[in-house]
Amino acid sequence: MSILMKGINKIGNTSFFKYPLKALDHLGVVNKFDSKAWNSDKTQAVITGLGIASLVLKDGLGCYLYVNQSLHNKKIPEDKRKFVAALDLTNGGLMIALQLLAYATISHKLVQSKAFAKLFGKYISAPAKKCYKAIIDKKFIQKGMKPSTNKVFNESVAEYENSARKAFAHFSSLIAATIIGKRVLVPFIATPLADKAKQMMDKNSEK
Repeated sequence: MSILMKGINKIGNTSFFKYPLKALDHLGVVNKFDSKAWNSDKTQAVITGLGIASLVLKDGLGCYLYVNQSLHNKKIPEDKRKFVAALDLTNGGLMIALQLLAYATISHKLVQSKAFAKLFGKYISAPAKKCYKAIIDKKFIQKGMKPSTNKVFNESVAEYENSARKAFAHFSSLIAATIIGKRVLVPFIATPLADKAKQMMDKNSEK
């Protein structure tokens, strides 16, 4: 861990990162890497939200560029340009909407709790913890060390479980937004909606 922190600090002290990080530090947004603030639920939620926001902004910009390109692309027959542009617009809009919807549902504490329990519940159950302690105590005794008390063991397991839940929340939210929402649901419903979008564009053109 010390090697990792030295590497992070070395990168942070380069001119490219140094001044932006200092500016954020003065705002009170960024603390030291070993600060407990990084592990707070509020900070972790902000980090996950920023990840989703970056995806949404990227897709929003991409949608605008694709639609504009399709409307003015001479390689596409003129009578097909509106449909292609409508398809791009529908794809972009759905990507943004479904990513936000996936994030709003998957990142909810109730959903997270049930999903984590379903996938990893057996690994943090009372019998599993008892087995872990027996294995650790055996290793300690073999090395001539005194086994840890139940209090120390339970506190360590609780801290590990808390970190695992936060990591699961980040990854599951991003996976739900990028894979389930963007790659599975969007293609399934984009084409039918593109026809509707094209009809609306035609009506606006007539007006």
